[in-house]
Amino acid sequence: MVTFINKGRIVQSGRVEDLNRRFASKTLRVEFTAPVAEGAIKRLQTEGTLTGYRIESERAYLLDFDGTEETRKLIVDACYSMGLRSIQDMVLGLEQAFMELVGEPS
Repeated sequence: MVTFINKGRIVQSGRVEDLNRRFASKTLRVEFTAPVAEGAIKRLQTEGTLTGYRIESERAYLLDFDGTEETRKLIVDACYSMGLRSIQDMVLGLEQAFMELVGEPS
């Protein structure tokens, strides 16, 4: 059981598994079998599928999206056609979940 407290007030409480589901990642780490040009990834952002991206290497990117299953499927389909090797959710840590609940500390 985890309880988030902000300024003396309980803002969220629950099991770690439940909180992980509630604060699902909006970032995917994708790795390709061969180098992928940044332009191909940028096109996904231009089309509105991605909200942003970061380059890890010529074969790996961190892709930000709206968190919906519909958009996740679009990303997987697009990446598959580019030679997808692996895809992984970037899970939010408890600290990141807390910050999402209460915002920046004052």
